[in-house]
Amino acid sequence: MTTSNLEAGTAEPTPRRPDRAETLRDFVVFLAGCEQRFGPSQALLRFGRGMDISCDMPDWMPKGNLGECHAAAVLALVAAQARGRTDLRYTEGYAIERTGMPLAIQHAWLSDGEGRVFDPTWPDHREHLYFGIPFETSFVLDTLDEAELQPGLLVNPALMRKLLADPGRLSAAVATATADVPGVATVFEQGAVAAAIRSRSASNGMPPTA
Repeated sequence: MTTSNLEAGTAEPTPRRPDRAETLRDFVVFLAGCEQRFGPSQALLRFGRGMDISCDMPDWMPKGNLGECHAAAVLALVAAQARGRTDLRYTEGYAIERTGMPLAIQHAWLSDGEGRVFDPTWPDHREHLYFGIPFETSFVLDTLDEAELQPGLLVNPALMRKLLADPGRLSAAVATATADVPGVATVFEQGAVAAAIRSRSASNGMPPTA
């Protein structure tokens, strides 16, 4: 407090603390600034969206294990397609607690066209804010095939090198409208495929996530 403020009987304004949504976006900005060329974080900054409304999981949507969010989100996407919920998209980025530790964590979930979150991994999903890219379902399934059922897009360096070499393909992959993907229920709903996805995500080749 300055002398003039003391004389006037006023206090200096308390600096405003950034809210968690700002903290999350600032973290993505920092990561993007560390990339010397267009990379996953710059893609996230360009195409990502903030999401702060989290919905309860439908009974038909499979729940995933902690640490296997990418596989869980893919399997939840397949279940959504089988139920005709073509408005739900695989989404990948970061999440942060609303009031706890200000630590952003790589994560994957589903979101609808209004940016509402359906998180098959975290039971405390309502206590988090999200920032991520919603991807077209056909793109997710095509890249899953390319990656030999290894789930995860932004966290897969080899896959991202291929995608970032063709910016047009990545731009077209960002979900903007609802679309059906014929055959997804019959092709990817098989138990053997689901087991393979879970196995791949639990292998040492998958970076740690929540």
